[in-house]
Amino acid sequence: AGKPGYGRAGAGAAGDDGRRNFGAGDRWRAASKATGADIVYAWPGAAIGMMDAKSAAKIMYADEIAKADDAVALINEKAAEYQKLQSSAQAAARRGYVDDIIEAQDTRKRVIAAFEMLFTKREDRPDKKHGTV
Repeated sequence: AGKPGYGRAGAGAAGDDGRRNFGAGDRWRAASKATGADIVYAWPGAAIGMMDAKSAAKIMYADEIAKADDAVALINEKAAEYQKLQSSAQAAARRGYVDDIIEAQDTRKRVIAAFEMLFTKREDRPDKKHGTV
């Protein structure tokens, strides 16, 4: 289920990308800088991107996979490369999608600190003709 009005919130917004967030699904959109989140955290092993690494490798290297003697091994090799370069938390941080990579056990205190920092934030936005709520 989506989060109605999340993108229109006039107060601070923080999100976390825990483990796997792919595509344009509600969870990834709700916790992204693109929708106005002020702070986005990710865990070190998070996979963030348009699709999972194996699916991407199968599409990007379809011809090479079709000719390979061991297609499964090639898919796994290419998926590992894609994961490291494109859909890791580190890659998302390099591209500015994630503010900080934090350990899971630190999530609660970091999110609380983010909300405390954003407690007084207010944004005046013009009313939209067609809102989300």
